[in-house]
Amino acid sequence: MIRFDPIKNRIYNDERSIKIGYRETRVLELLLKKSPEIVRKQDIISFAWGSEFIGDTSLAKCISLLRQGFVKLGIKETPIVTVPKVGYRLIDGCVLIESQPQIGATIPLTPVSDHISLSHTSSLGHSNTLGNRCSQGHDSSQGQSSIALSLASSHESESKQTTPAYHQVGSYRNRLCYFTTGCLLLASALLAFAKVNERNLSDIKPVNRLNEQWIGQVQVFQDPEMAMTPELESILYQYQCDCVAYVSEEPGYSELSVLNKATRQSVNIFYTSTQLDQASTELALFLERGQL
Repeated sequence: MIRFDPIKNRIYNDERSIKIGYRETRVLELLLKKSPEIVRKQDIISFAWGSEFIGDTSLAKCISLLRQGFVKLGIKETPIVTVPKVGYRLIDGCVLIESQPQIGATIPLTPVSDHISLSHTSSLGHSNTLGNRCSQGHDSSQGQSSIALSLASSHESESKQTTPAYHQVGSYRNRLCYFTTGCLLLASALLAFAKVNERNLSDIKPVNRLNEQWIGQVQVFQDPEMAMTPELESILYQYQCDCVAYVSEEPGYSELSVLNKATRQSVNIFYTSTQLDQASTELALFLERGQL
């Protein structure tokens, strides 16, 4: 006969004692309470893990650990039977639930759920039956009350740490730590990049300013290295307006950009040294359009 002590989380016989975990204790407790009936997987998970979300894999691991414990106690055929796609059941009469007090006597124990009802006559009846088998000289009802209170207190402290709110707060803290770490790493990378690419102000060469001159009413800008040709200067004298002109030279051609301040219109005229007459005509057409 295998005895089960849910207070000390162990299964044992006259020769050996095997320590089991809290989850295995809860699973075996429910199977023993419902024995020999079939207990659905979801009912076992709800009883052993509460509101914590787990899959069938964790339950299967608990069942496997319990079966290994029975084997170590000399049970060749496991008392826990798998019902495919449904759940598990415990063979009746193979496991006896009880608790060993410090004085050495044995006190019967009724499987305790999350909510203990003192008026539950069936649980009391089952407890009395087990008490007749294993207890000698002790009040079974007093033992049940003390053990039930101890189990309820233990389960309450466990459930406080497995509530969804507790896990949600922990998740928020982890996300905040990840975010802060990411920001620090990004800031470090930016500082390192700025240090590597640091340039002194003395290394920056000042940009040459454009030469400015007035040809009549026309304000003309051009590169310092460029000289105003007499032909272009004559064209600008010919067409006086409240304008700003920019003259540049590119390989193979020149560019004359004119902005009419009055009409806020502009024109870009591209020409070569042999196309000054054409440039003059385009400038005249531009100014005529501005007067319409």
